[in-house]
Amino acid sequence: MKRIIFISTFLLITLLANAQLFIGVNTIGSFSTGQNQFINYGGGGNINVGYLVKNKIDLIANFEKQWFSVFGDKYELSSISGIVKYYPFDKLIKPYLGFGIGYFHSYLELPDFELSEYVIGFSPKIGILFKTNLSENLFVNTEFSYKKIFTRNNINLISLNFGIRYLF
Repeated sequence: MKRIIFISTFLLITLLANAQLFIGVNTIGSFSTGQNQFINYGGGGNINVGYLVKNKIDLIANFEKQWFSVFGDKYELSSISGIVKYYPFDKLIKPYLGFGIGYFHSYLELPDFELSEYVIGFSPKIGILFKTNLSENLFVNTEFSYKKIFTRNNINLISLNFGIRYLF
């Protein structure tokens, strides 16, 4: 058992030795896929921190908050998630594929009652990271994702994200 822990720790340190810390901020626009009638569209933002390992893989911790149009009342969706992204090319324009899994808080406030749920969800992603001329460490991120959130009404969203990332 000690040998497995030692080898795992050694491999993790080896991977992270070639890693670079980053922070990112994004704006989000989300639209229901039509399978859920009570959510129309919404928006919000996220902040994330992570490691870029060998310019190929992102390991990200993400916090996200969105507000939605629901019958004219208040509906919020927040999440804490872990995301992995893979970059096949290391060029000025870096396309990527990613996958996230998270813990979501769904909150609906109506005049007569409130509904609050804590649930799990997942999100496959595809996007492009662009280098900027402003700084060697500043990037622009665009992303398209599908979110499946396992609430009582099984929320399905298509999200478009736009933001910046800074590598330290």
